[in-house]
Amino acid sequence: MIFNKENIKFSALFMFSLLLLFLLPMVSAVKPVITTSGGLDIIYPSFEYYPQGQEIDFYWHVSNETSLLTNSTVNCSFHIYEKGQEHGYSNNHVINFIEGRDFEVEVLGGNFTNTTEYCRLIECNSATQVGAIESCFMVTPSGKIDSGLSQLEIIFILLLISYAISLFGLSQGNNVFVFLGSTVIILISLYMITHDIGTFLSTQSFSNAFWLINIVGASYLLLDSSYKFMKGGLWD
Repeated sequence: MIFNKENIKFSALFMFSLLLLFLLPMVSAVKPVITTSGGLDIIYPSFEYYPQGQEIDFYWHVSNETSLLTNSTVNCSFHIYEKGQEHGYSNNHVINFIEGRDFEVEVLGGNFTNTTEYCRLIECNSATQVGAIESCFMVTPSGKIDSGLSQLEIIFILLLISYAISLFGLSQGNNVFVFLGSTVIILISLYMITHDIGTFLSTQSFSNAFWLINIVGASYLLLDSSYKFMKGGLWD
């Protein structure tokens, strides 16, 4: 054999421990509102979920310490950012003004085709004052909190099953189980590196490092199980 059996088991357990460790900080919540004020306050309905592919009307009021302001004395810009992308939408001079107090921007549904996180940035200024606000929201198929499992959760369930298959194969000396489990781990890891899915760990670099460790460990198991299968067959 080209690999020691105890070392292989240790590698598999190490990979499994890493998965449990890195699952702890995994979050997908909407980010809090961030406000920067230089005298102007921006007030708006902060909905956290919107439906996929549908037009969204964004409204807000602008006020100073004494009263609501209109578009005759205040200029506002509005920007939408999709997670991992550049500007999804931008309007540097919002001219729509209704009901005597509502600044309004209508953003077409084509800007919300992906079910992911988006952020809006509103900046307003008058001759002497400025104000800005940033808030994030989720686009989901229904425009509501999804009750089912997210794509990220499904991927991690598959990864856990793959670990279990690999560990079972190692414990039973079944090379086919080890081969299948490690192959799926490699495919999942490659997919996660090439696709930005959800929010995992603190930075993309840490996430990629985790998946690369999975690829290295699973490749180790894959090569060993393949070698054993060619030399000795299905069982050790």
